[in-house]
Amino acid sequence: MEKQIILVVDDEKLVIELLTDLLETDFEIIAADNGEQAIQQLKKYPVSMVISDVAMPGIDGYELCGFIKRTGSLSHIPVILLTAKTELESKIQGLHGGADVYLEKPFSPDFLKAQVISTLQNRTRVQDYLILEKQTSEAEENGEKSFISQLHLIIDEYITDPLLGLGF
Repeated sequence: MEKQIILVVDDEKLVIELLTDLLETDFEIIAADNGEQAIQQLKKYPVSMVISDVAMPGIDGYELCGFIKRTGSLSHIPVILLTAKTELESKIQGLHGGADVYLEKPFSPDFLKAQVISTLQNRTRVQDYLILEKQTSEAEENGEKSFISQLHLIIDEYITDPLLGLGF
């Protein structure tokens, strides 16, 4: 089975290396050192998750998260924002912008990995549920169509029968 792709976005190479070392056994890691590069990576690869720093030159983590969540083909991708900003307003801004998780630096590597795995597993459960619901709905719709088709055939066959409406 192919590994899921996680895009790590940070202007500090050391953070990218740390996250790569932490996650590369379970995931394929691609990296970008700014928001513009991240957007290009999102266009090239089927990314399963984005882990982004908030404070970066150019497109920052908030803007990147907003771009992802406003773009229909990307909006399903979970975003984890990492930041040294500890003010409540910053956390609220990140969550209102669509971030799935907001973690303060310094963060526990084990906690971050648990967040990644949990978030991706929850996404998979939702996707599986939606697929099952769609299949069930389609099966019910096909069953209804089949019943109606059979009903039409019976009506067409007996519509001219003079005994049809007499209750016999």
